[in-house]
Amino acid sequence: MKAAVWHARKDVRIEEIAEPSSPEPGWVKIEVAAVGLCGTDLHEYAHGPIFTCVDQPHPLTGHQGPVVMGHEFSGKVVELGEGVDNVTLGDRVASMGGMCCGECHYCQQGLLHLCLKGAMFGFHINGAFTRYINVPATVLFPLPNSVTDVVGAMVEPYAVGLHAVRQAMVRQGDTVVVLGAGPIGLTVLQSALAEGADKVFVLELSTHRQELAMQLGAAAVIDPGEVDPVEEIKRLTDGLGADVAIECIGHKDTAPLAVSLIKKAGCVVLAGMFTDASTINFLDVAVEEKRIVGSFGYLMEFPEMIQMFSEGKIDPKPLHSKTIALDDLVTEGFEALLSKDNTNIKIIIEL
Repeated sequence: MKAAVWHARKDVRIEEIAEPSSPEPGWVKIEVAAVGLCGTDLHEYAHGPIFTCVDQPHPLTGHQGPVVMGHEFSGKVVELGEGVDNVTLGDRVASMGGMCCGECHYCQQGLLHLCLKGAMFGFHINGAFTRYINVPATVLFPLPNSVTDVVGAMVEPYAVGLHAVRQAMVRQGDTVVVLGAGPIGLTVLQSALAEGADKVFVLELSTHRQELAMQLGAAAVIDPGEVDPVEEIKRLTDGLGADVAIECIGHKDTAPLAVSLIKKAGCVVLAGMFTDASTINFLDVAVEEKRIVGSFGYLMEFPEMIQMFSEGKIDPKPLHSKTIALDDLVTEGFEALLSKDNTNIKIIIEL
């Protein structure tokens, strides 16, 4: 079967691989329908190896070296391993983006996303940019008829956004600032509104993304290249600052900026993936009782997001930029996203 295999930086090949064998006990074989192209995939393509295990096998999966990419996906159950009872043959499902050991301290505490041996599909074990994939049954959730395969492939990034909002404990009537209107920033915007935020302001440089943020319900979009974002947020909040700021960029300068945007006793959530250290004035954090909280992945936000899609509480379709074939993943997917003229938000690959 055809698959998109990561071999090295800027070296993803469409090649033939063997179909997975029958699933082991507790596992399921999925016929993949749709897969989202994630920013994490893009970073691995352009700058990897970042997550891919090149020097030694992954401690949970044992995988090392070239790997089939893709972790945001939906599909159909085509074969069951022994003991599986949460899905049945023929079910349409969405899959979480990774798996856990189920045994470590964090798994035993229910914090499965913080597993000491956690493995991501497409990096630590073969992923979904192919026709068939075997995964643990525990990562699968049935899709109602009202949720299409393409929308099912978007549950994963939206669950990330909802988890970030939950980490901030956004309450009814809160004012929220979202830093960055990329895929995760836009899911945070929609999730914050769904959770009861009164106003959500978005900081973004791109004109296209500014327009999309307004379309999705932002109260205002602030271009930090045109105005001082701290002064503008103060102006919009009667001089106080926002209740919550959620950083979705992962730049060393935007973390301290987020701290400056919130009021006393406010909360900053760091949802971006940082590569460089930041400098933050912790005296201000201490004396103003500000909170800084991390956000990574999701827990039960995943099945909750399926329900929210089904009930129409959140519409993910505006983020779906285009659908491409697997053969075009490199040229129309990765390279398109790296282009300086890129306006894509979420690219979906249909198998």
